[in-house]
Amino acid sequence: MFKFGKKINEKIILLIPFLPKNGSVLDLGCGIGANSIFLSNKGFDVTCVDKDEESIKNIKKNHSKINAIESNILDFNFPVEKYDFVLVINTLPFFKLGDIKLTINNILRSLKNEGFLYLQVFSIKDSSYKSFLEKAQPTKDKNTFY
Repeated sequence: MFKFGKKINEKIILLIPFLPKNGSVLDLGCGIGANSIFLSNKGFDVTCVDKDEESIKNIKKNHSKINAIESNILDFNFPVEKYDFVLVINTLPFFKLGDIKLTINNILRSLKNEGFLYLQVFSIKDSSYKSFLEKAQPTKDKNTFY
């Protein structure tokens, strides 16, 4: 099965100077956790969420400082004003439009005052779209990325 989150997102590296030292991070749809692991190693207090049981078990086993949570993002209990930085990288395109709006509202409530949200999405116009479709598992839901 194709796993997301193998590489560190280079834009995150550029944002680190703007974040509070040892700040709190939420990585939604973390995949196998490259971004979470990188930020934890930089001293951040990281919580990561993914519905993939194997990925979360691996993060828990090998990176005990990370609060790795196996959950569908829609079921995650977003604490109010807890995070300095929230990452949502190529995750929301898999949701229905109503669930995207709900998730974004939950994220915004969960950010501290002057916190940062890094949101990245892809589209059918991306050059990697065809290879993604070959690797991804289709969904029965309508109004999703694929």
